Amino acid sequence: MSALLNMNKIPYTSWKGKTLDQVVASLQKNTNTQSNMEIHQLMQPQPLKLYRREIASKPSETCNNRTSTRIDSLNMPGSTHISESPYQHAGNGLVNTLHIDETTLSAENPPACEDSCIFSPEANARRRVRSSGMIPKKFNVHKNNDQYYTSTKQYLVSRNRTIKQNEYNYIRKGNSGVEPGTGLSKSNIYSPAGLSHCYQPEISASHNNNHFQYLWLDGVTYDVFIPDGKYNVESLNQVFRNQMAQNEHYYIDSAGEKVFLMNISYNNITEQVILYATPDVLQTTYPAPSYTVPPTTTWLTSVPYNAPGANTFIIILDNQFSKLLGALPGQYGSGSNYSQMRPEITQNYVRLYYKPSNPGFAVQGAVDSSTRIHRRKYNTINDVAYSMKNVYGQGTANAMAYGVSETPYSLKQQTGYENTAVPVIKPDGSVCVKKNYIYRY
Repeated sequence: MSALLNMNKIPYTSWKGKTLDQVVASLQKNTNTQSNMEIHQLMQPQPLKLYRREIASKPSETCNNRTSTRIDSLNMPGSTHISESPYQHAGNGLVNTLHIDETTLSAENPPACEDSCIFSPEANARRRVRSSGMIPKKFNVHKNNDQYYTSTKQYLVSRNRTIKQNEYNYIRKGNSGVEPGTGLSKSNIYSPAGLSHCYQPEISASHNNNHFQYLWLDGVTYDVFIPDGKYNVESLNQVFRNQMAQNEHYYIDSAGEKVFLMNISYNNITEQVILYATPDVLQTTYPAPSYTVPPTTTWLTSVPYNAPGANTFIIILDNQFSKLLGALPGQYGSGSNYSQMRPEITQNYVRLYYKPSNPGFAVQGAVDSSTRIHRRKYNTINDVAYSMKNVYGQGTANAMAYGVSETPYSLKQQTGYENTAVPVIKPDGSVCVKKNYIYRY
């Protein structure tokens, strides 16, 4: 390889491994040129005058390299011979160079890199087969997903916007008894299927965003310390409720369920955090006969739970927790209080506007006849099972529902069917009645 004109040549620098000879068999034609054959050999069949591959023990006639060497011969296992030293009998086969001269890289030359080698040959071999890193995937611990996408499909999946993800719905808020997609479900909030990719900020003591307070009915201020971790609005509110439950700051309704007077929620439309505290009129909102307090509570000794003027407040301190909720430091009570700034924390799902034209089948448009027939079978079996509820109980209705069992067992099967008989009229005009028989007149 030459350099610029009228200048010295650039010396060749080897960078690959050790030179090896790869010997491939050559095509040779059988001939009857042997003159010293014995008599018994002359009477035997001689080799056919055809071409065959051969690596002879002595030099043979020359052959055409273009017809003798093929890529299949090089790739076929056992079809080549590898020699570290130069092959002496070049006429016995075709010699190909498997590698060239010894490398000059210190990382691949063990005698030269005993002390200065950084990468081992094993590590270099693994590094060659890895990706070049042209598409680095940046892992976001707050979203639990990659931020780089190579196609539109991956991007839509990360945003829960594909048709497959939106075929089914999961209700988050509202009335679950109404059919999705109908007019009665316009106030419901749904979420699509798939993983959540919503941002979840980290709350910890090192970030100074794990502490806030609340004022209870007894006039005492209580601290709430959030354990370290990544949270959304639902998980943050659950920590808040756990703290109030530990302090026994809740009511008990007639059904025995806990009713908390303070809550942290999120508005999907306005994208604001809502800090809710019970209004001042406790006597109207939570009347004493319908709501009770925990039997072991101690805060009733200060202020009665239904006393006028007893208030509850969520207190946001002057720390990073206010930035997390987007609310300025202060007290928030007397109903719903919306955040003044854009909060860092959100809900753990993407809101879905589920309004298909065919909500019964959760598709847009019509379905095929087989799908409709399967749905009719499903509805018919469930309707019949529900009709058994009033007579044989809820257990029988559940046992006969679709997909429970091919041979459901019910009280009707245990009771059996009563036998029928033809009534017999006596001469006096009375009917001869037998037990365990039903007479059809």
